[in-house]
Amino acid sequence: MSLYNFNSHCDNRLDKILSETLGISRSYAKNLIKNNDVKVDDVLVSRPSNLIKKGQKISLPLDLTKKNENIITKTKASYNILYEDSYLLIINKPAGLTTHIGAGNYENTLVNALLYDNVKLSDVAGKERQGIVHRLDKDTSGCLIIAKDNETHLKLKEMFKEKAVSRIYVALVYGIFKEKAGIWSTYIGRNPKNRKKMTVLNEGREAITKYKVLEEYQKKYSLVEFELITGRTHQIRVHCKHFNKPIIGDKKYGISSKLKADYQLLHAKSISFIHPITGENIHIEAPINEHFLSVLKKIQ
Repeated sequence: MSLYNFNSHCDNRLDKILSETLGISRSYAKNLIKNNDVKVDDVLVSRPSNLIKKGQKISLPLDLTKKNENIITKTKASYNILYEDSYLLIINKPAGLTTHIGAGNYENTLVNALLYDNVKLSDVAGKERQGIVHRLDKDTSGCLIIAKDNETHLKLKEMFKEKAVSRIYVALVYGIFKEKAGIWSTYIGRNPKNRKKMTVLNEGREAITKYKVLEEYQKKYSLVEFELITGRTHQIRVHCKHFNKPIIGDKKYGISSKLKADYQLLHAKSISFIHPITGENIHIEAPINEHFLSVLKKIQ
């Protein structure tokens, strides 16, 4: 591997020196440093803010000196692996962790964390969604499938399309159900008044959710199991709002409540499917996180 070496022309932060010397953006310079591609006086440096003295030698691979804004930073994050084989893994995604890279968030996502842990990932969906077959909202926890190769990824996508993957969620909602089990069937689309939200419309994409009440508390809260028949953006959250059973802690679709939660109490409890490569029956359950359980304890 050919290295590009140069001496710092001034006293400054490492990322600023790289940016000014190579004509690259500060964000790209920071990514190079965080990915352990830069040495100062032959020693790896991983902090962009490191102060460099005039005359110190800076080295990095020659091919990285060219401007390339698509580099992805590897960042550490906590998640539990529930199942893994040569083709895929299933994790218990924590609430608060964004699933994939997108506008405004290029570093602190599950994709960055999987790359940090050197997990082999499919790339058929692009660099920003490596391995991501389906997604969970940032503040939703639970089961998430990750594909390790493109064949597995594409087969899993087809299975989701054909409704061959069973996804069960559990949520704590405000309100008591008259019917303790049933089906919500509506159309969902972008809210015409707020394009960042989804809403129930007279036309749009069909959205079907099965529900079953598991427990009731204080005559005003319900612990409910949901099964996604379709998988529209924010589907369970939008249905809960529309049918006057908002999820506790949901900042986008919920209501103000005396019962406080750090995030929406919606958890992808289990996932079941036939393995696309081995043909094995897979059924995985993700334990509910401690915060969710602590809120439940308050009302029991």
